[in-house]
Amino acid sequence: MIQGQSSRALLVIKIVIAICLITWGGWSLYQAYGPKDETEKTMPAPTVAGEPTKKTDQEKAVYTVPADHPRQLLIPSLSIDANILPMGTKDGAIDAPASAWDAGWYNKSSLPGSSYGSMVIDGHVNDTLNGPGIFYSISRLSSGDIITIEKGDLQRLDYRVTSVTQVPVGKVNVADLIQTPAGGLHLITCGGQYSEERKTYNDRVIVTAVRA
Repeated sequence: MIQGQSSRALLVIKIVIAICLITWGGWSLYQAYGPKDETEKTMPAPTVAGEPTKKTDQEKAVYTVPADHPRQLLIPSLSIDANILPMGTKDGAIDAPASAWDAGWYNKSSLPGSSYGSMVIDGHVNDTLNGPGIFYSISRLSSGDIITIEKGDLQRLDYRVTSVTQVPVGKVNVADLIQTPAGGLHLITCGGQYSEERKTYNDRVIVTAVRA
């Protein structure tokens, strides 16, 4: 009698172990091949290495600079609304922002509202995927168009476009740009054909403006 009970108990144990193994195996298969959580479908796509993402309106709104520095560039006719970052290399040369959607104020050029020299603000014509950058459309500006610079103290100054030119890169004289016109503004970006040999565009598009 005792031997029969032991046999039944052993059988029950084997059945329980088998059920556990089947359940665990089924759960593993479900985890591997079953439907995924819906949140996985809404995760943002990864960004391209080396290319900062576009700023949100909130990020642009909370960006701060000293009161007398240029903070924001607004050109409604081109739908441009961008932060202006102070830029310049260690040896004092002009430089451009890392992001294709920020503008860069050359920190050796004039401050907004100054009656001495001109501000120089540069920006990219395209991004690393060859999509439009912040200054992709500035060649479409024409005389009389308005460019607005917002300072760090949120005061806004309007500038009126006087000319849009495209010149070979070798003929761009930044020293001249930061001197004239007095109290003016220059926007500068790449133009013309891209040179694989020089790893840059052959021309520069320069927009010149004066206080409106």
